[in-house]
Amino acid sequence: MNKKHISLNCDDDILSFQKDIFKINRLRELLIREIREKLMQPICNPQQQAQGAIIKSLKDIKISEEMIEINSIKFEFFKDCLLLRIGSKNWQNGKLKVQISISPQGKHTDEVYMEFYPDNLDELLPLENLQHISKNMNYSELY
Repeated sequence: MNKKHISLNCDDDILSFQKDIFKINRLRELLIREIREKLMQPICNPQQQAQGAIIKSLKDIKISEEMIEINSIKFEFFKDCLLLRIGSKNWQNGKLKVQISISPQGKHTDEVYMEFYPDNLDELLPLENLQHISKNMNYSELY
């Protein structure tokens, strides 16, 4: 993977995956919402009685007699994608790196940081290819 990257700070840049297209700001919202929903699922004991949400069990840990407060839970992943930056007439192939920080106690704002690693800095796909690229993609409410 190329070591040169682009920090994705412009909320209106567009990312295209195999079947979906998102503005950066919308993807951030969906990632936080999906992770929070998963972390809010109940934990069950062997008798199938709910014991509280996963996220509540991660707010602190006890080691021997020591209680340690967890300030954030971090997730990271890479995904192949195309990037269309505002003002550009070309798509770039590459990998998206996403780092997500969730505050289990709600003391800090949840954050999503994204970087784009172009496959080839010299190779750009013309914007005219959008119709060909997007034939099987979902725009709906996700965009």
